[in-house]
Amino acid sequence: TRVDDFLTSPVPGLAVTPLQFGGVVWILGSVFFFVRFLWSYGKFRKLLYSFAPLEEDDGSPYGEAQALAEQMGLPGFTIYMTGIVRSPTVTGFFHPIVLFPLYPYSSEDYQNALEHEFTHWINRDIWVKLLVELLRDIFWWNPLVYLLKYDLNQTLELKCDLTIAKKRDLD
Repeated sequence: TRVDDFLTSPVPGLAVTPLQFGGVVWILGSVFFFVRFLWSYGKFRKLLYSFAPLEEDDGSPYGEAQALAEQMGLPGFTIYMTGIVRSPTVTGFFHPIVLFPLYPYSSEDYQNALEHEFTHWINRDIWVKLLVELLRDIFWWNPLVYLLKYDLNQTLELKCDLTIAKKRDLD
């Protein structure tokens, strides 16, 4: 057919077909997005470890957090208070690291936020987000992948909230 002929015939003056050219652009774009992701993640980790974690003896509600982590079956965790986040968030693929903004939380708000972030970690949401990031790196040219990434973040938040709500209803 005409489309097949167009895609598989060399471009006049070049030794490549449009299909080969498109494949090279796709691969180069994927490599670019993957390297950009790794660079951003490395920068984030370097920044993260420049902060001092909360400890039991610094007057923070670390003890409450420890009790909650044991109750939820977490292996251990680290908490940072930092100005780089606007709301509590969790990171760490193998060890939960909770980031809190520099904001004076009440004890109840602190516990609720910790439970929410620990639930994200228990649900392995960070691994799901990593998978979607890798899909985005591969299919960078497809706008549906960007919608998937946005919608998935919203869905993971709702799933986490529902998990906590169900647990509290049972209690």
